[in-house]
This record gives sequence, C-alpha cells and structure tokens, in this order.
Amino acid sequence: TPFAKFGSDVNVIAVQVDAVAQEGWWYEGAGLYRHTWLVKRNPVYVITDGVYANPVRDANGVWSLPVEVTLENSGHNLTNADVAVVLIDPAGKEISFKKVPATVAALAQSVVKLSLSVSSPKLWSVEEPTLYSVRTVVLNGKEVLDQATTTCGFRTIRFDPDQGFFLNDQPLKLLGTCN
Repeated sequence: TPFAKFGSDVNVIAVQVDAVAQEGWWYEGAGLYRHTWLVKRNPVYVITDGVYANPVRDANGVWSLPVEVTLENSGHNLTNADVAVVLIDPAGKEISFKKVPATVAALAQSVVKLSLSVSSPKLWSVEEPTLYSVRTVVLNGKEVLDQATTTCGFRTIRFDPDQGFFLNDQPLKLLGTCN
C-alpha cells in the first residue's frame, strides 16, 4: 500500500468490524470468520494470485507455457527489475527457464508476459493428476524482491456436441456436477 511507512517509522493497523449495514443475504453476524494475514513485502512484488500459467498445445502438437506475472510497485520511484520463471517437473527437476526485464512505475502495476517451451510433458488426467510447479522470482540484480510458486497441469480439453467431452483427446463421461 502507498500508505505504509518504511524504515523505523511506526505503522498502526486497525481493524473495525461493523455489522450494522445489513449487507449479508441472510445473517450478517459480526466479527472475522476467515483467516487473515498481514504480508510484509518489498515495495515491488508479485500481487496475490498474480501468476497466470496455462499450458497450451499448438496445432502441430508442440507444448508451450505462456506466463503472465502481475507486479505492483507500492514505492515512490519507478523500478526496473527482472522476472525469472522456472518450470519444475513433478520430480523436482528444472526443465525450462526464462528471465525478462520489467519496469514498474511508482504506485502502479505492470504485467510481464513470457512463454516457456516445453517438450513432451507428462499429461494431467483424472487417473494421474500430474502437476508441474511454476516458480517466479522478481530480482533487482542478485537481490530477490519477491517470489511465488504456483502449479499447473498439461492437458487438452474439448467439447463435441455429438460425442461429448474429451480430455487429452480421449472421451470422458462427466458423472454429475456440483452446482
């Protein structure tokens, strides 16, 4: 937040709970009923849930992993950094890496886009829900400003009006839904 004081200055955090407004559909209650975190970050950081990594297979069957990283700068100066993204297979082996420069204006957000090449990934399926890790690191020189890890699975999906749902080019019956 741009309102945080850095260094030895004192910050005060106040939480007020007000159930007077009758905002809920049923019973508003009063109080905090979910987990709450106070996150200490550098002024330049990956926003919460700010890494989007969705594998795609092109028409030739070649896989890639487009990645979008949303950075925020709560500081008062424009900042240049590097964003490094590593794809890690289920065994923990780093299989693809890319580092790109990023610039984030003061009190603003910036989206960094890159794509990793991936050869012959193990596919995610209902029987074998194979997940890969995507580690994102924001660097200023060798200093780590922030990092985030998310997971993704390589799979294809398609719907056919006559034949139904296909996962990895194999028909899969959907046995009910959870609405």
